[in-house]
Amino acid sequence: ATRLLQDGSTIAAAQLLNRIGQQPLSSNQTTHLRILQTYLLLKRNEPKQAMRRLATVRNVVFLPSDIKLQYYQVGSEVYARNHRLQKSTFYRLLAFSLQKNLTLPTIEPAWQQLMQLPLLKLQQLKGSTSNATVSAWLQLAIVAKTYNQQPTALVAAIKTWQIDHPDHVANLLIPPLKQL
Repeated sequence: ATRLLQDGSTIAAAQLLNRIGQQPLSSNQTTHLRILQTYLLLKRNEPKQAMRRLATVRNVVFLPSDIKLQYYQVGSEVYARNHRLQKSTFYRLLAFSLQKNLTLPTIEPAWQQLMQLPLLKLQQLKGSTSNATVSAWLQLAIVAKTYNQQPTALVAAIKTWQIDHPDHVANLLIPPLKQL
């Protein structure tokens, strides 16, 4: 069904999802079905209905990584299409926390989206997450916003961030520590 949706075959995907939905499913399978139904609604350009369907997804923490990643990717798009930048950005960062080998072209749009959030929202988000990768993203954005008019303090704060998070993917956005 995912491949059909990615290829734009929404009618075939809808038929397949309907057939799957008529079978007995485990909890994880039911959750995955709801994620795919949400994706279908996005493909049909029905973002409000997609938001309602996404709200029916429960127990994401217990999903296998690949399905959890799909949930966060679809969720990010759902919130973006419903003009909820903060939630969309947060979901995108959660998706990043599950991915390996991210590249600068992949993360740059998320960084730009993150930088559009007010400092207070960034601080609130940081206080509400227990995900270390997401927390580090938010901390870097807070540093960038806090010291954007103070270049010396900004460089010092970024160096500290890099020392604390040497393997974080957001380091792709920053020159190497010795160049700062």
